[in-house]
Amino acid sequence: MDRKQEFDKKLFFSPQVQQPWAVHKQAFGPLLEKVFSDDYTTLIRLVRALSVISQRRFAEGEAFLEEIRSACRSDKDSAVLAFFKGLCREGLGDMHSAFLLFHECNRVDHGLCLAYMKEGRVALMLGRYENAGYAFEKAVDLLEKEPQSVMQRVFLSSCYAQLSSAQTMLFRYEEAVTSMKQAELLHANQPGRCGIKAMLEAAMGNFDNIDAYIAQLRQEAPQISEGYIRQIELIRQGTHPHFFRRPLSKKQIHAFWEHFESKSDALTDAVRRGDDAALQTLLEPELKALFPYIEQKLFVFGERDGDVSVIVLHDLYMTSLSFGMGEVIDACPIELKKRFRFMVKH
Repeated sequence: MDRKQEFDKKLFFSPQVQQPWAVHKQAFGPLLEKVFSDDYTTLIRLVRALSVISQRRFAEGEAFLEEIRSACRSDKDSAVLAFFKGLCREGLGDMHSAFLLFHECNRVDHGLCLAYMKEGRVALMLGRYENAGYAFEKAVDLLEKEPQSVMQRVFLSSCYAQLSSAQTMLFRYEEAVTSMKQAELLHANQPGRCGIKAMLEAAMGNFDNIDAYIAQLRQEAPQISEGYIRQIELIRQGTHPHFFRRPLSKKQIHAFWEHFESKSDALTDAVRRGDDAALQTLLEPELKALFPYIEQKLFVFGERDGDVSVIVLHDLYMTSLSFGMGEVIDACPIELKKRFRFMVKH
């Protein structure tokens, strides 16, 4: 160990570093165990980054994290760095990047419950319900292997409730009911859970208890109640785009293909280059014009099949989007079919 490392080791074990480090370890638990082992220079930088992030200075914290990227020596190091960069992206409102970073963390290290919980919650916000369901199932598996303290039961209950939410949006209602029952067995009165219950009941067509759930939600979690109320009212009316089909007009479909044809060369070029970001930029305005009621970001990807450009749209398990794009694809002009093929995937 050279003099710099000796100095950093002494500094790391000094009260000025150990005090915030202890706070961060208490907050993040197993995530910070055996990370950057014996690399005291990097550990000091990590403490600085986490202290900045805890003050919600996310851009600054992300920059500090980037400084230690080259110091990663193990899968655990890489996973932890991805997790905290994901926190920064989430704090900055970039949910798509946050999801990718949490997903990368879990790909590298399969044992971090908190990372699965974060991936699941961000995936729910993005409408990536299959990813959310998988992440919460993994979080449940990990939590159930740990000693069941009161706090662990609260976390486990929350994961089951969020899993129920994902299962509802995947139309897996029986599983959603089972998950919700398990959540309530573990922790009976979790604020805001009645919103998830109300969505599940409404999706199944059971409206008897909805008003009571909404009243409870307004009292427990008024900051989220209006969003649930709006969605449930759309389900009552049979117009919620996730659960019901909203028809497209011939005028809308014709306008889409006119715009598409005018951009066809640029679209072909984007697919050829593998530039999904450019493809997204070219198509997203036209897709939003077709489906203005869809709040989530629509994801488009491209691939080549010989001379044909294949364009793939993820429908987020949304009934209106799935059926609507089917109508649009059926109306594709013959000349464009020679150059493009379209697919809709979950």
